[in-house]
Amino acid sequence: MSDLAAASVRWPRFAPAAIDAGFASVHAVPMRAAGIVLGALGLFDTQPGELNDADLLVGQSLAHIACVAILQERAPTASTVVPRLHAVLACRVVIEQAKGFVRERLDVSVEQAFTLLRGYAGTHRVHLTDVSRQLISEPNARPAILAAMTATNAAPSARL
Repeated sequence: MSDLAAASVRWPRFAPAAIDAGFASVHAVPMRAAGIVLGALGLFDTQPGELNDADLLVGQSLAHIACVAILQERAPTASTVVPRLHAVLACRVVIEQAKGFVRERLDVSVEQAFTLLRGYAGTHRVHLTDVSRQLISEPNARPAILAAMTATNAAPSARL
C-alpha cells in the first residue's frame, strides 16, 4: 500500500495503527521456497510512495535470506514446510484471539493486551501460546488470568 492514509477503509485497524507508529506506506514481498509461499516480508516506510526497483530488489533479497534462515535445517518440501507452517500459524491465531479477548475485556489497546499476555506468561512461567489457549478455550480459567494481569497493573477500566 503506497499510502496508508488512503487505506483506512480497507484496513480499518492496521492502517491507523501503522500511521500512529510513524509509517506512511507498507509493501509486502512474498517469501517463497520450492514453489510454496511461506509468508511475506513487510517493508514499512515513513514516506508514502511505491517501491523503486532498487528497494524492491533489496526487499526480495531480504525475503530470500529469511526463507533460507527459516528452512536451512531441511530441504523445503511440502511434507516438511506445510506442517511447520500450520503449527506456527495455529499458535499465532490463538495468540491473536487472546489479544483481542484481553483488549475487549480490559479495555486496553491491542499492544497493551499483548504486553499483558507476555507479562503473565513470563511471571507464571508458561508459554504464551498456552496462556492464550487457556483464555480462548477454558472459560473457567479466564477470571483468574485476567485478575492476575490487572493485579500488577492499573485497574481494568483504565488504559494501561
